[in-house]
Amino acid sequence: MSIFKGAMPRLALWSGLFGVVAAQAQLVHNCPPVSPTEFKMTTLVDRPMGIEEPIKMALDMDAAGNVDIYFVERQGKVKKFTGATKTLATIGTVNIFVGYEDGLTGIVLDPAFKTNHNMFLYYSQGTKDVFHFRVARFTLNAQGMLDMATEKPILEIPAIASHMHTGGAMQFDGAGDLWITTGENQSGEEGPPNTNDLRGKILRIHPTPDGAYTVPAGNLFPPGTAKTRPEIYIMGCRNPYSIALDPARHAVAWGDIGPDGQGQTEEHDFAVAPGNFGYPYFAGNNITLSGTAPASAPVNNNSKNTGLNNLPPAQPAMDPYQQLAAITGPIYRYNGSLQSNVKFPPHFDGLWFVADFQNNEMDTISLNKAGTAMIAKAKVFPTLKITNLLDMKTGPDGALYILNYAGFFTASAQTGIVRIDYTGSCRPDIATAIAAPEKSMVQARGMMVEVEASQGRHELAIGNLQGRTLATFKGEGAMAYDVAGAVGNHPGLYIAKLTTAAGVFSRTLILGGR
Repeated sequence: MSIFKGAMPRLALWSGLFGVVAAQAQLVHNCPPVSPTEFKMTTLVDRPMGIEEPIKMALDMDAAGNVDIYFVERQGKVKKFTGATKTLATIGTVNIFVGYEDGLTGIVLDPAFKTNHNMFLYYSQGTKDVFHFRVARFTLNAQGMLDMATEKPILEIPAIASHMHTGGAMQFDGAGDLWITTGENQSGEEGPPNTNDLRGKILRIHPTPDGAYTVPAGNLFPPGTAKTRPEIYIMGCRNPYSIALDPARHAVAWGDIGPDGQGQTEEHDFAVAPGNFGYPYFAGNNITLSGTAPASAPVNNNSKNTGLNNLPPAQPAMDPYQQLAAITGPIYRYNGSLQSNVKFPPHFDGLWFVADFQNNEMDTISLNKAGTAMIAKAKVFPTLKITNLLDMKTGPDGALYILNYAGFFTASAQTGIVRIDYTGSCRPDIATAIAAPEKSMVQARGMMVEVEASQGRHELAIGNLQGRTLATFKGEGAMAYDVAGAVGNHPGLYIAKLTTAAGVFSRTLILGGR
């Protein structure tokens, strides 16, 4: 069954669990517990402005702090909402195959979008006889329009036309690796449990400037492993239609839309390591759907299987529940140095936002420090109406952006993009919120990293959470280093290592973008 399933939507219910949100916060601060009345919903793009069938969005912020929203519509249009002028325009139309759920279903901006103006799109391409999902890179021209002549096909995934479950969510991590979700395309044992097929998977690749890609180390199958594809990070998915990354844990989260009528087989998933999540043999908390092999040793003996027969163990979902249509949102990270009057407070730091396309409810999930177990789940924003949410992201301004699909293969009066703003006053500086002793040595403000004068002659190294050094800077006394180029102007968590005559000091920095 497709993402469009289940009963008529209903409004989210208030369960009085904002206290859980506060109790599970990761940062130390002196603010009182937040109240639902401290949040409001601001409509940015609505039906009268010309939004039609939006699927995914990507966010950017200009120098004045206005957030621009780039989004794709299933019929092939790429649109931009300009935050400064509050206007909507079509910036390009991609020649795609449209059939049932097939179409233009994914967008992500290059980490260096400010300078190279590149974006990546995921779309259906071909004919009913020769068909595939394609990931391609495009460049915007000087007028901000999509230049079709610049297309660089990066990856093509052979598939079946006019079937369900496309996937298409994409996100870059701090190392410049691109994570891509692919639907199982109703392929049964030919796709998700096939180690030599890219359908029903989460892929991780590293795009290169020439339009090709390499495969980073640490995926599920090492390059050269017989009957496998090295791009695979997660296998055994049905329709992972949404994705989020948690740089603090080097983890990936996704919502996998489960099979109908099978009990608690809907999945909000969170993985700190590559693995197999079981479909079509298992779903939810490893509920058996088909096959006779145990979850600890699943087997794919299908005659059309081109991959391995013996598969990695099936992993249970982090948050299994009764089937509807699971959507993941971001793992929120509070940035005290970010100047914003709408950003969320530190109470939400480390909380994982999740939702469901059908029941129009939103929750936060608290995880343990390692990201291997769920501690608590709580409903949030009881008075704020969402309608068939398909995409949800933390903006560069620290607010929460929501794309309401609302229609069913068409638009409705509720189709649009909204922003949830925090209207309270709890916005402590990052140094106050985390650890006061660290402030005197090195701290981040936006994409600037500042070294305190007393450190004297020093060397500052900026690295990602996987241990890769991205850039080094040398100076003496009080210095402010612009690290935007080193990290591709990609906000997130990084490691600063400061070497002085007194020794070596390391700390985690939150770079807030521009």
